[in-house]
Amino acid sequence: MTEVPASEPMKFLRTLLNCCAGFQYYRTLLSLHPLQSVKFLAAVILFVVIIQIGIFIPVLKKQLEHGAEWVQRTLPRFEVKNGAAHFDSSEPFVFTNNYVRIIVDTSGATNEPPYTRPYGLFIGRDKIQYGIAHQDKHGNIGAERKSQESLEKFPDGTVDAAYVRKLATPWLLRMAPYALLVYFFGWLLLVLIQAYLFTLVISLAESATLKRFGFNEFFNIAAHACAPAMVVVTALIVSRTLKIDWLLMAFLTTYFVYVMGATAACKEDEEERKDPDGV
Repeated sequence: MTEVPASEPMKFLRTLLNCCAGFQYYRTLLSLHPLQSVKFLAAVILFVVIIQIGIFIPVLKKQLEHGAEWVQRTLPRFEVKNGAAHFDSSEPFVFTNNYVRIIVDTSGATNEPPYTRPYGLFIGRDKIQYGIAHQDKHGNIGAERKSQESLEKFPDGTVDAAYVRKLATPWLLRMAPYALLVYFFGWLLLVLIQAYLFTLVISLAESATLKRFGFNEFFNIAAHACAPAMVVVTALIVSRTLKIDWLLMAFLTTYFVYVMGATAACKEDEEERKDPDGV
């Protein structure tokens, strides 16, 4: 009976499970071209990034809900209509705490408010401006990054908690593709650099005992060992362990164990080839 070839997703899942299941499997990866290892790494990263972002979306929605409630409690009611803001009370309205300074001035008298807090928000007649303040070496406060948008992009309505909630979903849909790309390429760069560095370390450490192995073989081991490390980190994120230091420690520990274990398994395989009778 002819065996039906496995589909690409099934091959990927099988390879991922085998990379996590034991060290002996890494013996079968030595003959791969390094680009195949990079392709597998990219697929693993895409897989875990989708899971991780899926976990973060409810957390982000909860934070946005807190933000909507904060707007309801803290800011005065003003209206956005036909791309312009309308505020009936005395202006400018200024709110300040240790982290943010918010100014609402639709009269046109205030155009570029000074940044005196880490975060600044200015709502003018026809624009909304965000800024992040920083101190230079002389102690002067300036704007490290500014972002300005026309109020024509915002829907008509009174700015309150309901208005913020209405904006939240389109904002998430707009930012999700960018977050996915940045997160994906950040992970990919991190694991490729790590795999390359560990390849160099293994090459130097095992050059005397694994003489028939070159850079490609060591890279295949180091690259595939990233898979179980990423699975462990993703499992921790799913369980709501979000402390960066814990995640980093778990990633590096798991990676080190699998790199060393896989290298030892390949060394044992080479010794068996040299002495098949165990003499």
